Amino acid sequence: MNAPEKHSIEHNRALLLDLTRRLRRRLEAADVESSDSAAHIDAPGVQNPNEDGVRPPALQALETRFSLSRFEADLLALAAGVEIDAELAACVRRLQGRDEPRPTAALAFAALDAPHWSALSPERPLLRWRFVHPAPAPLLADQPLAIDRRILHALMGAGHVDASLELYGTRLTETRHLTPAQQTTARALAAQLKHGPVQLVGGASEDRAGITGSTAKLVYRFGQSLPTAPDALARISRLIEREAALTGFMPLFEVDDVSALKTLVETLDCAFVLSASQPVETGARHLPILEAPQPDFTERRALWQSAFNNRTVDTEALDRLAFEFAFSAHEITEIIRATPEPDPHLLRDRARTRARCELHGLAIRRTPDTRWSDMALRPGQESALRRIIGMVRSQAQVQERWGFSHGTGRGLGVTALFTGPSGTGKTLAAEVIAAELELDLLHVDLSGIVSKWIGETEKNLDRIFEVAERGGALLLFDEADSLFGKRSEVKDSRDRYSNLEVSFLLQRMERFRGPAVLTTNQQNALDDAFLRRIGTVVAFPFPDRRTRSSIWQRIYPDAAPCNGLDSTTLARLTASGGDIRNIAIGAAYQAAARSQAEREITMQDVNQAAEIEFTKLGRAQGSEPGSGS
Repeated sequence: MNAPEKHSIEHNRALLLDLTRRLRRRLEAADVESSDSAAHIDAPGVQNPNEDGVRPPALQALETRFSLSRFEADLLALAAGVEIDAELAACVRRLQGRDEPRPTAALAFAALDAPHWSALSPERPLLRWRFVHPAPAPLLADQPLAIDRRILHALMGAGHVDASLELYGTRLTETRHLTPAQQTTARALAAQLKHGPVQLVGGASEDRAGITGSTAKLVYRFGQSLPTAPDALARISRLIEREAALTGFMPLFEVDDVSALKTLVETLDCAFVLSASQPVETGARHLPILEAPQPDFTERRALWQSAFNNRTVDTEALDRLAFEFAFSAHEITEIIRATPEPDPHLLRDRARTRARCELHGLAIRRTPDTRWSDMALRPGQESALRRIIGMVRSQAQVQERWGFSHGTGRGLGVTALFTGPSGTGKTLAAEVIAAELELDLLHVDLSGIVSKWIGETEKNLDRIFEVAERGGALLLFDEADSLFGKRSEVKDSRDRYSNLEVSFLLQRMERFRGPAVLTTNQQNALDDAFLRRIGTVVAFPFPDRRTRSSIWQRIYPDAAPCNGLDSTTLARLTASGGDIRNIAIGAAYQAAARSQAEREITMQDVNQAAEIEFTKLGRAQGSEPGSGS
């Protein structure tokens, strides 16, 4: 509180105490048996023949804002006075002839000017706005009138938002950064709120909150915790309207389903903001709609750049942060504040952590650390993988700076198809790409995606794409032919719904801007429409002997105690990379089971493990997959 405000509050309190003293003198001089003997309390600015007093500014403000009559204002002052002046409370007790310090309507009618019974009707301000609370009594005139605590604080020139509202809402206190486009929206919102409530839709909820927060000094955010019972909701509604008149209080309702608050939205008699991801139905009351813009690439880049105080920083790193992470201005600002020493890699790591959200069993999230040295690739395969990595790194340049994203906005993602038999390194290659690009790997679980219920598969797919679009992740669809299979001739309802799922997936892939890898060992089973949308196809054939030798050379970690393993000899085993890994681990466990002195992995261990593996696969050693024994 600054000095002028403090002075104003102290001045108001002094005037309120002076008014209570004048009220006490009037009551002491009054003949409570006859209203003819009631003393006179002046309106502001009019001198009393016996007293010269000025009414407190806070009381004058309440009279104006809530259209109080002079009698209602004086009654309110009397109800407040017994709370802050012990002598006035004692006087009221004595005059009422009982141990009740709160004034009754009978006392007010006897002592105050221009009394009218309508002052205590539900339609008039004292009861409508809950300024006073009548206590039960046999007669209306004998009901003690207790001033509402919030109104007492207001008359004292201070106070805070009603505690009942603080149970359901929280005050927006943090200043949120707004982009230039959002500042323009904030100005439009402020102008519109002068005429009534507004729907603010689109963008992120925190950005919508930031836009709303810039339009008023006192903004409270309410979510789904508001009561839905009609009586309770009506009470909250009245308190919100009262706060709006008292303080300029601005309610922000964040709901995507307004049905529970339909009555409040339709009847609330003050300006408010209804915040939602998309326009919601508001019944008979039409609310004008403003769209909250999501920061675009340029604005996001400027925000990330601000972390470096205009110091030179790697252009590609900033571009990737701005392009890959679809964050709100608030989220970017929070990440920057939480990173004392700005570094592109550290910011990226924080952004990737921020982007992670619940997968609901639809995918497995991994942070791979697989490197090129972990794979045995042919020259053509490695160049294709590096091309994919280069495309992802250049997305911002091509799509934003060169303008390819302008227009339809479709087909902007980097999608690759890895084909080949099981165990040939397709998933491992996806891990290498994710590790090189500092991305999480979202390994889609088809068992969690596909549902027998109509429409559920599409919902699951949409959910996993939304998670990936937050940024920092590469989508991996293993056995993609089960999802991306060819559409068939419609013979029954199951065919029709299956085709609808494929069509939905085509459309969703078209809108996806991130990187995705599909793997299959049945390329011919994929729908042709998918193949047209694939940017790169990389074949992973069954490894030849030279490749198998290379895999054996790198399969065992440096710490593994190998003795006499010959990669050239082991390459004679016609095993895929996945098979080789299983054999290598099986041999390691065999060696580990022996005594400490004999714990070395030998050729015999490998041969025994290979025999077990091939038996499991139903193949004889030395046979190609699918060739039988």
